[in-house]
Amino acid sequence: MKNWKKNLYVVFFAEMIAVTGINFVIPFLPFYIKELVISGTEQVAYWSGWLMGAPSLALIIVSPIWGSLADRVGRKPMIERAMFGGAISIFMMAWATNVYQLLILRLIQSALTGTIAACTALISASSPSKKMGFSLGLVQTGIFLGNFLGPLLGVFRPIF
Repeated sequence: MKNWKKNLYVVFFAEMIAVTGINFVIPFLPFYIKELVISGTEQVAYWSGWLMGAPSLALIIVSPIWGSLADRVGRKPMIERAMFGGAISIFMMAWATNVYQLLILRLIQSALTGTIAACTALISASSPSKKMGFSLGLVQTGIFLGNFLGPLLGVFRPIF
């Protein structure tokens, strides 16, 4: 198999898994907020909005920085940084004791990640021009498949 195809298929699966993990939290985020001693529907809705929207703000700020760094050190190290940074920050969210800590961890998560831009850049650089449409389409399929699977899997809780 050609090197660009290996990159494409690995990135497809890695991005699907990463986006699934990031979106897994969506269905139960309001319940987690309640566990962090936030009461009242209005307060839960307020903090749910902040916890879902604020990470985009962090990405707006850091994305150009990560892109510039990718030009200097390479695209694969940036994908590794994004994947591992996201996994560690999501793991740390389990130990948040209040909603402020959770918000800070969500901001850290988004500041460390940026997997979509990193993966798209790698595939754009490594795919032949005649296969660019297919390659980028497959990456987008992995992203949207993760967007679909994350919340879907998040609603299934083990019954004990």
